[in-house]
Amino acid sequence: VAGTSLSVGPSNRIPDYVEKKKCVRLLVNRELPKVFKMGVNDVFYKGNCDEAFQALADLLGWNEELTQLMQSKSGQVDEQKKNDQ
Repeated sequence: VAGTSLSVGPSNRIPDYVEKKKCVRLLVNRELPKVFKMGVNDVFYKGNCDEAFQALADLLGWNEELTQLMQSKSGQVDEQKKNDQ
């Protein structure tokens, strides 16, 4: 789950849908929400979502693929904005 205070439903229930003993939950946010109960398999990354996932992509060797994906999606968003005007 990324970039949410987990205070608004239904997205605040997403972390509870996984089996906590079998799944590593990664929460990326600027602060740890009070409602998120950390388990032994949980990881909290404090910071900006874009920076966090860029760092993760770098660690996994996916930087080039992520950059290409972001550029292609950015172009689609720009094109959609032009069409909406």
